[in-house]
Amino acid sequence: MPESMVLKPTSVEYQEPRLPRGGIDLKEHLSSLEQSFIKQALDDAGGVVAHAAKRLGMRRTTLVEKLRKYGLQRAEAS
Repeated sequence: MPESMVLKPTSVEYQEPRLPRGGIDLKEHLSSLEQSFIKQALDDAGGVVAHAAKRLGMRRTTLVEKLRKYGLQRAEAS
């Protein structure tokens, strides 16, 4: 196959997060980040908690506890 037809992965440079000058509420920031990842995993898993938990690298029961903690619910099956 010609070199011009071979798909090459694009390089994405990692930039270390910078602490804002005014500081940050780290607990709130991490909580928001965790909730965002949980919602994404549940959406990707079609609301199946076991699959979302696997994607997040945690046990299903741990994810269920976090769903209760944050007041999140699984997507309703349509």
